[in-house]
Amino acid sequence: MYVTPEEYDGIIPTSEEEKWLELASIKVDALTFGRIKRGVTPYQEGLIKKAVVSEADYLYQADENGGLDEDVSGWSVSGISMSYNSQTGSSKWLKENNVSKTCYELLLQTGLMWRGL
Repeated sequence: MYVTPEEYDGIIPTSEEEKWLELASIKVDALTFGRIKRGVTPYQEGLIKKAVVSEADYLYQADENGGLDEDVSGWSVSGISMSYNSQTGSSKWLKENNVSKTCYELLLQTGLMWRGL
């Protein structure tokens, strides 16, 4: 786990922090191709911790809300009409991979998500 429950300061209830921080750490590790375990700079470590907190909060909220809030862009009560966001590019990838935009942007700054040689 890249953030301990003692370091965490977010929206998740104390009794569930460890579970969501562990899931977020696994997700961040996958997004960085396991490179974090090989060693990171203090700057990267700070960004990684922020990314894990952001992702843990995101995963917790998605679980609590069923993920519906981000898909719906508008709705009407009397006409019972509902509109959904049409996402393309990186927004679509983030949604499909259940990754928060903040987490993604923080990890991009670390250089650990680069797929090149």
